[in-house]
Amino acid sequence: MLTMLRVTAIAQIVQGCLELVMAALLALGAVLQGSPEFQERLADNPMARMMPGFFGVLALLFAVLGGLRIYAGVRAWKFEGYVLSLVTAFAGLLTLLSCYCAPTAVLVLVLVLVTLLNGQVREAFDRRRGGARPSAVEDWLRSLESRP
Repeated sequence: MLTMLRVTAIAQIVQGCLELVMAALLALGAVLQGSPEFQERLADNPMARMMPGFFGVLALLFAVLGGLRIYAGVRAWKFEGYVLSLVTAFAGLLTLLSCYCAPTAVLVLVLVLVTLLNGQVREAFDRRRGGARPSAVEDWLRSLESRP
């Protein structure tokens, strides 16, 4: 399970980076659509005038989600932040608002659920919370994997 936990932590970090890229693209879209030249061309369309704000809100949401997911992945690597990993996995479904991160967000959610709901992984996080060093928790998980 140690390998699976490591894969899950890395997947969370990668997904967070993808979400940050999407946030940057949405922020760029908000800036470009907010330009006076663009707004002049769409003066008759009130919905188009709202798009920079919509893109800006989505950019902020994706940046927060991406940053939290990266933080959760780093914490999970050290057997910390069990609840944070679960919460960010479910909150990451908000990225379904853009089709960019949707497939990977669902895959990361499934991976997080399968891994973190395992009893041994839960015990590893509990041991770490109880004061055990990360290396001691790793050794304990490796000893479980080496049993027949």
